[in-house]
Parts: sequence; structure tokens; C-alpha cells
Amino acid sequence: MFKKSFSVALTIGALATGLIASAPATADGWWGRGSVKDRRAAVPVPAPAPIPDYAARWYLRGDFGVGFSKPDPSENGMVYGQNLYQWDAEDLSKVRYHWLPNDTETTFIYGGGIGYYWTPHLRTDITIEKISERKLRIRGTYNYEALLDEEYHAPDQQGHRHLVSGETDDKGKLDSGLFLFNAYFDLARNGPLTPYVGAGVGFAVSKLSRTFANYEYVEGDSEDNFLRQTRASGSTHNVTFAAALMAGVSYSITPVTMLDLNYRYLYISGSDIDLNINGVESNFSTGDIHEHQVRVGLRWNIQ
Repeated sequence: MFKKSFSVALTIGALATGLIASAPATADGWWGRGSVKDRRAAVPVPAPAPIPDYAARWYLRGDFGVGFSKPDPSENGMVYGQNLYQWDAEDLSKVRYHWLPNDTETTFIYGGGIGYYWTPHLRTDITIEKISERKLRIRGTYNYEALLDEEYHAPDQQGHRHLVSGETDDKGKLDSGLFLFNAYFDLARNGPLTPYVGAGVGFAVSKLSRTFANYEYVEGDSEDNFLRQTRASGSTHNVTFAAALMAGVSYSITPVTMLDLNYRYLYISGSDIDLNINGVESNFSTGDIHEHQVRVGLRWNIQ
């Protein structure tokens, strides 16, 4: 009896298992009985949030360059070789001069700044730069005839006529710092290259040093005899107007770093210094500076 009951139970269990396995699933995947609140809905996988791409607004810059200019210094208040020792010359109109031209001056420029992108084409920056020392020079020779005593100490109407030769060397050194506010217009980009034009305005803070030297000697048949010398020196500081025009091209090394190559015309108004030289008030002026520069630099974009 027990064995028969056990066989019937196994048969019923097998049939139940087959019915459960063959039952169709519902549309939402739920196939058992129960309330709706007991059913578990599928959890959707969230899509990745897009990362915003913000254009850079600020940038830092560093620059180095070489400049070329033709110095044009001048002096006012003293006539070289005349009113220093004018009591010696018999006729000042006969003083003959030979002046040596100034050489082209080469300078080095380095500095940096911070800028801001206003639009994709318009940007501005403020730069601070150091300009290496400029050398300015007025030099020449002259000669005249004078009546001097035998020891050449003083003019002597009863003395002998001598040919007096002189050398004048008036040197200036200009050491400048440059402060500019610049605006640029970036033209249409051609691949990684972006040409641009720009202009700047600001001021230069300069230290002008001056050293004046004048030597005279009496020309002789066998040797030249030293007659006298006059020397003076001094320095002063000047704040003068500055302006610039630029044209160049930038190359995008990376989205953050750009190589900048440009030409710049730089104008700095003149500086001057006064000296009292042997009782004569003399003013030495550098003249306005017109410099042509070739510069290279890097720009780093920041948010």
C-alpha cells in the first residue's frame, strides 16, 4: 500500500513540474500569481551625462624678441668744441668738424602678460616687458687755430699759432621697461594656423645715463701735446608714451598651448637729460625711438 501511494505522489509531482515549465509568460515577464505591487520592474541603465565643452576665456603669454633701430640722439645748449673753450679760437667760424654716424642698435626684448578672449575673433592683453640697454652716441673730431704760449697754458697774443685738435664723445645709455595694453583681431583660421593683426598703447619707464668727454691736444711736428679735457656724467628717469602695431600668426600646438610668431613696430617718445658741463647747461635727448622687432612666444589658454 505504501509503495503504491509513493508512486502516485511521484507521478503527480512530475506532472506539476511539467505544467509550470510549459506555462506562458505574461507581457511584462511576470508568470506567477500575486498582486501587482509584488512584481519587480526592470531597472533601466542611465545614459552617460555629456561633459560640457567650455571655450577658454583667459590666457597667459610669454615672449622673446630682437629689435633693430637707428638712434638719433641730439644735444642742445652747447656747441661741441666751441663754447667750452671759445676764448682760444681766433675765429669760431673756422672750427671744422667731422661727425661719425651712429650704428644700427640691436636690442633684446622679453616679458609676459595676461589676456582675455572677448569673442572668437577679438582678444586683449596687458603685457610687461624689459628692453635691453640701448646705446646712443654723438662723437666726432674738430680742429681750429689758436695763439698759445710755449706751455700751451693760456692764449697769448704774442704767442705762436698752433693747430688745436679735439675729440668729442657724448654717450647715452637707455634702459627701459615697457607697459602696453594690446588688442588683437584673429582672422579666419586655416587649420592650426590663425593669422592676426593688433595694436597697443601704453608707456615706457626709462633710465637714461649720460657720460660726456672732450679732449684737446696741440698738433706738433713730431708728437701731439695734450692740452686739456672736460668730463661730466649723470642719470635720470623718464616716463614716456609708447605705442605698437603688430601682425603675426599663431599655431595651435595643443588645444591649450599656442606658438606665436609676429612682427611688431614699436614707438617710444624721446627721453632727455640735463648736465652742467664746464659751466655750460647742456641737454642730451635720445630722440623718438622707432624700432622694428621680430618676436616669438607661447600662449597658454586657461578657463
